[in-house]
Amino acid sequence: MERYRSIDEVPSTRAQRMFHYWMAKKGARQMPSRADIDPGEIKDLLPNIILTRLEYEPFRVLYKLIGTRAVENAGLDYSGRYLDELDFVSEFGTDWPATYRLIATEKEPIFGLCQIKFTDDVIKPYVVAMFPLSSDGVTVDQCLAIEDLELDLLEVERLPPSVGKKD
Repeated sequence: MERYRSIDEVPSTRAQRMFHYWMAKKGARQMPSRADIDPGEIKDLLPNIILTRLEYEPFRVLYKLIGTRAVENAGLDYSGRYLDELDFVSEFGTDWPATYRLIATEKEPIFGLCQIKFTDDVIKPYVVAMFPLSSDGVTVDQCLAIEDLELDLLEVERLPPSVGKKD
C-alpha cells in the first residue's frame, strides 16, 4: 500500500466523505465507537464498506461485514472469516496484517492506494481508507474501512504515475 499523508491527498470522494463523517462522529474524542456509526446516514457508501473486529492475544482481524461492492471486487464474501484464513492472491504490495496492527497502535485513520490484479492480468488501483473505532475510547476494537475501485476521471488524474503498471 502506498500511504497518503492526509485525506486531502486521497483521490476518492467516497473516502473523503467517510473521513468527514468519522471526524464528526468522533467529536473531541480520539475515535468514535461502533455505536456512533449510523448506517442510515451513509447509505450510499455502504456497498464499499468493510467492518472488522480487532482481537488481541493473539492479534487477529475478523471481517464482520463486507459491503456488496467490496464482495464483488474480491470475488467472494469473506464476512465472518479471519484475515489470517484468507489468501488475497489478487492483491499485491499490501501487508494487511501489518496495516491493521498499525491502526491498532496509532489509533488514527490510514489512507492508502492499493492495487489488485484481475484474472485477465489487468491491474487496477483502488483507494482504501481505514478508520479506528473504540468501545472504551482507548483500545481500537473495530475498524471501519471503505475501498473505492470506481475512481472517476478526475480522481484517476491524481494517481501517481507508477500506478497501474505490472510487476
